[in-house]
Amino acid sequence: MKLQFFKTFALAATFAMAFAFQGKSDTLPIPDDCRIIDNICYKYDASTKTALVSTYATKPAEHGRPWEEYYDYDGRNLIIPSSITIDSEDYTIVGFDNPFRNFMWTSKIDTVDIPSTIEIISPNLFSYTDIKTLILHEGLKIIGDKAIASQRRLTEIVLPESLDSIGNEAFLGTALKAIRLPNRTQKLGYGIFSHCSSLEEAVLPESITEILPSMFARTALTSITLPSTLTRIGGSAFEETKLQEVILPESLREIEGYAFFDTPLSSIVFNDGVEVIGDYAFSRLKGEDLYLILPLNLKTIQERAFWNSPIKEVTLQKNLEMIGEEAFNDCPIEKVVSLIEQPRYTPLPFQAFDDNVFLYQPLYVPTGLADEYRRVIYWNKFYDIFEIDPSSLDRVTKDSKDQRIFTIDGREVSAPVPGINIIQKDGKTQKILKK
Repeated sequence: MKLQFFKTFALAATFAMAFAFQGKSDTLPIPDDCRIIDNICYKYDASTKTALVSTYATKPAEHGRPWEEYYDYDGRNLIIPSSITIDSEDYTIVGFDNPFRNFMWTSKIDTVDIPSTIEIISPNLFSYTDIKTLILHEGLKIIGDKAIASQRRLTEIVLPESLDSIGNEAFLGTALKAIRLPNRTQKLGYGIFSHCSSLEEAVLPESITEILPSMFARTALTSITLPSTLTRIGGSAFEETKLQEVILPESLREIEGYAFFDTPLSSIVFNDGVEVIGDYAFSRLKGEDLYLILPLNLKTIQERAFWNSPIKEVTLQKNLEMIGEEAFNDCPIEKVVSLIEQPRYTPLPFQAFDDNVFLYQPLYVPTGLADEYRRVIYWNKFYDIFEIDPSSLDRVTKDSKDQRIFTIDGREVSAPVPGINIIQKDGKTQKILKK
């Protein structure tokens, strides 16, 4: 009985909606609390003397896609004032009335000017509108998710210092060439500048501690200075960029999976704070030969972390606890140095290195530990195991006029000083620790 009732009710509702649609006119009535001024619709509140830019439609929707009919700003400028006058009363413009009814998919807008009285740009607000110039003023605090995504004509933008937060994929796929994030900005979403294929330069503030996943993925970024406060680099953060070198700050603790995947890195300077390198983090690098000294505090190298990269030499530090499967597989390694003092507590996967590395390339271990390595499964796959004084790895002689030595804070010195030194020689960069 109940089922029959609902069927009858649904059928009646369908007929009613169809009949009502037939009776629609070419225009829709404007609500009492809305006014159109200079081709912009405002929804106002007389009690607070504030107004919102409204995306109220003046025409009926077609094809179930109401945003197609909201505005036609093709080639026009959308200059939003900080206040308007209605019936001799002044109203302050403070925002937009509905984040789901926005300018998304409208025709081309040449210029958008957001006044300082608006603190939030709603999610999706200007997605796919093809804006050419976007002017933001001090006072803006939040840019929502995908708020300015897919702007193929927007090549530059100045973000106000008042900006606190940028949402997920806020500038996804725009034509930006450079960006500077304000010092005050602390909350950043994932994929903010992902797929900005023209983005070559980015300046990050010292206020951020984490770069979220895909933040600069698939951009044209060629260099980046990472903040000294950074503790984590998210997954795919710099995947498929054009980075050629990177210096990782002392504060960094974790590099997540695919962080630098498929980049032309030729220089990686690890500082000793890093504890975890995620899967595929430095895989399929396309730069010149790499001579890696891994971080002193590194505990975990996840699977395929350096797979298929041009690594010639690698030094494993004594605090390493786990090496993932195929971590260094398909790398042209000619020398492995392990400073691990108890190899039985750091299992080596069967395919951590290629078979030709195990068979034909040397493994250097601390003095007195060669026999211990020969007794531990998979470490004993190395055919040639030699002992070496670990302190000898710290010795650097200035035998090339092209060699330059820098301290970790960027000061050039004539010879290595106690602590971490960065050595540039013959087009290559490496890090050494002098005791």
